[in-house]
Amino acid sequence: MWWCNSIWCKDFRPIEMFVGKKGDALYSFCSECRERKREEYATDPVARERAKANARRYYHEHKEEIAIVSKIWRDNNLDQVFAKRLWVNHRKRMDWYNQTLMDQNYVCKICELPDPRGGRLAVDHDHNCCPGQKSCGDCVRGLICTTCNTGMGNFHDDIDLLYRAIQYLEAYEATLKGVL
Repeated sequence: MWWCNSIWCKDFRPIEMFVGKKGDALYSFCSECRERKREEYATDPVARERAKANARRYYHEHKEEIAIVSKIWRDNNLDQVFAKRLWVNHRKRMDWYNQTLMDQNYVCKICELPDPRGGRLAVDHDHNCCPGQKSCGDCVRGLICTTCNTGMGNFHDDIDLLYRAIQYLEAYEATLKGVL
C-alpha cells in the first residue's frame, strides 16, 4: 500500500497504482488521481493556468537544481538526446541514421574518412530546400564529417563557388609544377 497525496484521495492505495507506464517511475498520486488531474487540466482553463503558474514558480525556485539534474540526465542518455535531435531537426529516426551510416561504411560521404573529432557524422541537407539547421527530412543528402560540413557551410552549398575554388586550387598547382 502507498499513500496518495492528491487533494481528491488522501488515502492508502495499492502500490501498482503509483507506478508509471514504463515501470521506472513512482508517482505521489495514484493513477485515478493522475487521470482526474489530466482531465481537469484539459477541460478547465483556470486549473490549466494554475498548473502553469505553479510550474513556473517551481522552476524559478529550483532553477539550479533542475539544470544540474538535466545535465546529468543528458550526459547519461546521449543516445536518446541524439535521437530526439535527429527527429526534431531532420525528421529522421535512429534506424535511418544507423542504416545510412552502415551504407556509407561508417565514413563521411565526401572525404570518406571518419569524423576527425571522433563524434557522430552530421546529417547534411539541402539548404535551398530548408534554410537553417532544420530540414523537412526529404532533402537530406547524407552523413558528412564536421570538417566537410563546415566547408559546405562556408561555401553556402553553392556549386559555382565550389567550382571556382577548385579552379583556384588547380591554377595554383599548375604554377607550382611550372616552377619545379
